[in-house]
Amino acid sequence: GNEDDDDERKTFVHVKYKKDAQLLQDVKVKTRMLDCVIVNETILEVLRFLYSVKDGESAERAEFDDPFAAAGTSAAAAAKLLREKAGVVIRRSRAAIQKLGSVKLQSEFDGLKILVTSKVTGNISSLEVEELFCSVNRGSSGDSTIEGRFGSIRMKNLLTEFEEQRSFLEYTGGKKERRSSKIAQNFGVSAFLPVPGNGEPSVTARFKALRIVFVQKFLFELQTYFKSLATECKKIVSKTKRVSMEEVFVREPSKMKKRSNEPRKARVKLTTEGIDVTFPRHSKNNHEAVRALIRS
Repeated sequence: GNEDDDDERKTFVHVKYKKDAQLLQDVKVKTRMLDCVIVNETILEVLRFLYSVKDGESAERAEFDDPFAAAGTSAAAAAKLLREKAGVVIRRSRAAIQKLGSVKLQSEFDGLKILVTSKVTGNISSLEVEELFCSVNRGSSGDSTIEGRFGSIRMKNLLTEFEEQRSFLEYTGGKKERRSSKIAQNFGVSAFLPVPGNGEPSVTARFKALRIVFVQKFLFELQTYFKSLATECKKIVSKTKRVSMEEVFVREPSKMKKRSNEPRKARVKLTTEGIDVTFPRHSKNNHEAVRALIRS
């Protein structure tokens, strides 16, 4: 009733769980809006603080750089052991899940807002995704069906001086009350994921009203921002004596080759309606552009 509604409004993540006598489990998850701001200088300063070591502490901390050292092993050895045991764990987990009966999971996420900015260049881009909905149904056989959609997605170019070039990507998926409609009547994504030997996986996606203003300079600036951030983060981390991630996640070439040769087949169907793509001649010129319209 009203008490449940109040809890949902106050709680960032709200979970409801029900199970009946036929082992049918119903899980509902509601998550409120998440607002994030990415500032490259702030991220780097936090990393410098976390990885900074005073001269008097370097010898003492060196013994504990690898968190597995106290157990008489290393992170690389622990990772290798986990990889070797992964197959057994997966098989046991699959058998345990099948004994649980049918599971129905519904997840609603109010949305996600991300602002990418810098103290030097200012605001670069923003991303807003609203009204995400996902439904997962897993039968007692282990086969799963998934349906999902989102109400809208907007990615903005905050570097341009022209209002017409500001909306880099915009998509509207329809009204919230239509989310429960079937994929054939609505817009979103559906998938069928059978257990091995039970059929072929399939994915169906349908979208409409997708608008893109493709400005190459904006993509270049955004790519440069994240590449530079990743490079600086790696420099800060590499200055310490902590175990390297390459060592932890290294895999034997023979096993990788064997996995890459395994056939992966899935039926994929994509339908689009009302695609509007604009290619401005130049980021500083808003008077000349090429526009492509795809109605269906």
